[in-house]
Amino acid sequence: MKTPGSSIELIFPPSATAPPAPWDAPPGAVLSSDSLGLALHFAPARWLLLGTAAALVDAALQSGALAIDVEGKWTLIELTEPYARRALSAAVNVEAVLDGRDCAAATLFDCPAVIARRDRGESFLVCVHSSYAFSFKQALTAALARCGGSRPQPAEA
Repeated sequence: MKTPGSSIELIFPPSATAPPAPWDAPPGAVLSSDSLGLALHFAPARWLLLGTAAALVDAALQSGALAIDVEGKWTLIELTEPYARRALSAAVNVEAVLDGRDCAAATLFDCPAVIARRDRGESFLVCVHSSYAFSFKQALTAALARCGGSRPQPAEA
């Protein structure tokens, strides 16, 4: 598990002008690059930004977006096991939640989270509220054990 150093939730309220690129991507988009860091469009008009360049955030703010510093709010868990999908399926129908998208807000093992598909769906990044991280890790470890996997790995987002 890893707590990201720089995390921002970017919100485009109805009063904002049309979001500039790259923030005009559809809900469910996952964007990643050196300058962008990792950006998860987890709900309509809401982004979770991990390590995003200040210039890109500034462009969003100029269009009327709100940026909220959420450093410490999220704990990242990278699931790369061959059993990751099966373990997550103990909590939610992964295919239904991510149908037509690469990320979404969900409740996993009774914990609020954002789940993102990685490596063409072979692995997942789960961003869980830090206050739920211990409980999430216990439930995930138990689910992995039931399907033959091992402990969750720290994220390298």
